Amino acid sequence: MSFQTDLSDSNCAFEQIVYPAIHKHIGGGRIISVECILDSNLAMLLDRCAGIDYLQITADGYIRGLSSRIQFGRDYRTFTIRAKRSTARRTEYEKMQHVSAHRGRGYMFSGLTIQSYVSSRYNGHLLSSAIAYTEDVYRFIETHELTVKQAPDGNEFYCLPWSTLEQEGVQIRIIRPVP
Repeated sequence: MSFQTDLSDSNCAFEQIVYPAIHKHIGGGRIISVECILDSNLAMLLDRCAGIDYLQITADGYIRGLSSRIQFGRDYRTFTIRAKRSTARRTEYEKMQHVSAHRGRGYMFSGLTIQSYVSSRYNGHLLSSAIAYTEDVYRFIETHELTVKQAPDGNEFYCLPWSTLEQEGVQIRIIRPVP
């Protein structure tokens, strides 16, 4: 499956399945896909430099960036954060490391990280979703020894079980729809 198809399927799933299920847990309001921003240079910068997939305008009129990762099929109940790419592009983790190391400089990064599992690409339903402050997720990676898993495409990921984050006191909100 191509990167563009995967991205398109993920965007549709987030907008049609995930956001309606989680919006009341993150301040409501509306979202704007970074892909839909007319200035393609700005959209690319928000995505590639700041890890922002969506802009959320909350019900009370504030704005923040959201990072979304959707996986189809099985519900692993983990945050998966790309640790290393098979290409030379920077990973989400590398971008956040830089932002974290230079906190006082005001660099932008996503406010919330949302990991969701949807039953299938087409006509699927939400299996589960977790929401955490992006900074908390990355701080956890930096302060714990984690196993890196390699995907078939050569990319490597940190897998952070939601239950472990909860046990370690990381503020996380898990949504599991009632069947």
